[in-house]
Amino acid sequence: MEAPLTQDQLWVIGMVSTLPEHCHGARIRHRCDTVYLCTMAARVIGMQTGFAMLEAAYVRPMHAANIMMKNLMDMFLGCLAYYFFGYGIAYGQQPAMIDDVGFDWAFWFTAFSYATTTATIDSGALAGRVNFVSYLVLSVFMTGVIQPLAVQMTWGGGWLGQMGFIDFAGGVVVHGVGASSAVVCAAYCGPRIGRFRNYRPWSGSFRWLFMERWAAQSYQGPTSEIERKVFLPVMPIHNPVQALFGTFMLFTGFLAFNAASTLGVTGIHDLVAARSSANTLLATAGSAVAVYISASMQGRVNISPSELSTALIGATVASAGCCNSIPPLFAFLVGITAGLLALGTRRLMERLMIDDVVAAVAAHGPPGILGVLAVPLFAKPSCVSTDRGLLFGGGREAWKQLGVQLLGCLSLTALSALSTFVIIFFIDRIIGFRCSRASELIGLDFIEHGFDDGSLAASPEK
Repeated sequence: MEAPLTQDQLWVIGMVSTLPEHCHGARIRHRCDTVYLCTMAARVIGMQTGFAMLEAAYVRPMHAANIMMKNLMDMFLGCLAYYFFGYGIAYGQQPAMIDDVGFDWAFWFTAFSYATTTATIDSGALAGRVNFVSYLVLSVFMTGVIQPLAVQMTWGGGWLGQMGFIDFAGGVVVHGVGASSAVVCAAYCGPRIGRFRNYRPWSGSFRWLFMERWAAQSYQGPTSEIERKVFLPVMPIHNPVQALFGTFMLFTGFLAFNAASTLGVTGIHDLVAARSSANTLLATAGSAVAVYISASMQGRVNISPSELSTALIGATVASAGCCNSIPPLFAFLVGITAGLLALGTRRLMERLMIDDVVAAVAAHGPPGILGVLAVPLFAKPSCVSTDRGLLFGGGREAWKQLGVQLLGCLSLTALSALSTFVIIFFIDRIIGFRCSRASELIGLDFIEHGFDDGSLAASPEK
């Protein structure tokens, strides 16, 4: 005997009858769910503004317009890539080209908003020194191929999904994949001129593998008198107010990012969205505590805008993987841990002399993995989730789930890192990956986009 239809299902049937007969197939989901998905996805896409503001605040002013151009172009070109082949890779269904009756556009729109978020992480790590066209090519592959492959393996019913891998809102599927790509890009491209005064480039066989063209002195600072006249020292952050404004925009976007993963508000989904939103907020609040803990561990009482930004984004990223299944108190604790992890990773990257301009790897990588691993550790069955972690009696099943989560994290990050290396390896050999030395010193705004903010007239050497 079939189960009786729910009130929401009856409502969908009723709404189908209001459409012309040839359009009945278009009513795939409840209108509340459709409006919810479109609204949330639009807010997630709006996070691009926060990313762009944050990145532009970290680079020299002569590169700021280039940052904004990259964030606009990677979204629109990525949209085309996702439309023509990315969505088909991820979910095995090609979006409608002409006759779109029966295609779930609300879900496509939401899925694209997640994919374009992944691509933007590369932009932050490469800010101020990457060739514009080369970055766009990489971004198209990230949005249209690499991230969809990760989705296919998990949410799209692939082998990790069949094994039971859990990643509610993309702690690894979105953020971890993006961070893995970003660390490869930053290591391949090398640091900005003057970022590390004692930098040593790749040597031996790695020099060929990474297409290293510069000597150590070229990275360490200006190498001629005319370069010294136009060189602007690298600062940790150029516009802290803009950086914090961009961070705040990202945080508000994350409230939509995590809640949108319910894919609706009918049935029990509204309760899941509420729980996810509250846990995202509590995790982010934990990052504020983490910043002060980190400062006190270093014997300081003051905190910097860049530290707060890194910790805050790290905490929101960590919440993505587990915000629907862990108790609120543990969301707060995960936020503290993620904030400390992001700040620690940032210092590690600096020690390794990998120039991650906006700490994108630190904020999106390890925290995303932490959030996914929190599920088999801290999940507690509730009205909105059946997951049970080790701390709440999960036992053998929780240990098994932990193994699946670890395997998933390793597989997805490896996929992203290796794919990215192959792509930029060929980009570098065909058109070059890093911008020219003159472009970096004069300004990408002028060289790539013909925009002069007045600095050229004020500096004849340029």
